[in-house]
Amino acid sequence: MILKLHPDLNKLIIINDQTLTGKNIKSELKLILKEYENRLDYEIWDSFTIDELQNRLVKMDKNNVIYLLVLNRDKNGNFISYNQGINIIRGVSNNPIYGAWDFFLGKGIVGGKLISAQAQGREAALMAKKIISDQKDLSGKVVYDTGNDYFFDYLELKEFDINKDELPANSKIINQPEPFLEKNYQFLFWGLIFLAAIIVVLLIIFYFKYKEKKKIEKLNRELEEKVRARTKELRKMVITDELTGLFNRRRILELLEKELAKCRRYQRNLSVIMMDLDFFKDINDSYGHQFGDKVLKKIGYILQENTRKLDLVGRYGGEEFLLILPETELEKASLVAEKLRQKIKKAEIKGQDLRLTASFGTAQFDDDLSHQLIKKADDLLYKAKAKGRDRVES
Repeated sequence: MILKLHPDLNKLIIINDQTLTGKNIKSELKLILKEYENRLDYEIWDSFTIDELQNRLVKMDKNNVIYLLVLNRDKNGNFISYNQGINIIRGVSNNPIYGAWDFFLGKGIVGGKLISAQAQGREAALMAKKIISDQKDLSGKVVYDTGNDYFFDYLELKEFDINKDELPANSKIINQPEPFLEKNYQFLFWGLIFLAAIIVVLLIIFYFKYKEKKKIEKLNRELEEKVRARTKELRKMVITDELTGLFNRRRILELLEKELAKCRRYQRNLSVIMMDLDFFKDINDSYGHQFGDKVLKKIGYILQENTRKLDLVGRYGGEEFLLILPETELEKASLVAEKLRQKIKKAEIKGQDLRLTASFGTAQFDDDLSHQLIKKADDLLYKAKAKGRDRVES
């Protein structure tokens, strides 16, 4: 093992003593060392005083390795405890030290296959118990293996740059830094629990915030839709005649200005129709204003249903209506007016046997201003009334 861990080994220095134990170990060791005599150069130091031993250790080659067996007495017979022995060697030597006993581990030796004094004592106690209890003679029994294992000190391995992967299989290492996860397992476990709890709480908060946000967004959309609908409704109210659903006077005049501007710019034709319901005052007086409103609604419906989408129809005032016909010459406008006159004459008002008539005045745009064009159509309307009503004048 030492040869494998220290390929640059110069010499193995074996430290022992002259006690009976030391002599017995030395005898056994020499038998083992015969197997390595061609591969290993070694010396056994077992007859020195403490001072002599320390002097030799100080001068020792840096590529030597020390193997400590026992050092209980020096050459002068001075007693040395186990702790004193390892301290004497480690105090003056910077070389790797291996040992044979487990009580040296953690006090300066790299390690080795260590004899366990505790295991030997336990085995001796078991043998004594059997002798006492069973009265058996176990004096001839010899126990050679008391479970010795390879032990190493991580701090010494690190100091001498010894690779752990080179150690014998199943070696046990003391003073090894505890892996981060094992060392901090409890902290990490509860930390993860705490973190998970925070994440759950945040997810719950996020969920309710998300729901609240969606609810607010939905309310905002609904509110925006209501505002748009209300705005559209208000706009319609502003530009629409409430009774007939046609454009009101202000809006129809605005539209006329826009259409006349197009005619001037693009040299297009345009005609207008002024229409007045005949004898409408008599209808109100005879049948009441509510019935009169029904009549006006009916007229508005007829005008919308019998004109083009591009034509513009508005209630000019009272029972008078203004129609704007873009891209239309006077002759075609007169035909439209005649068609409307006939439709009105055939109209039936629910609840009364009443025949309606209307008078029409049609005029074509000739670079007129809006009020001039309306006046032309209005004059023709009154001309139709003067000629007996229920007719079209162009």
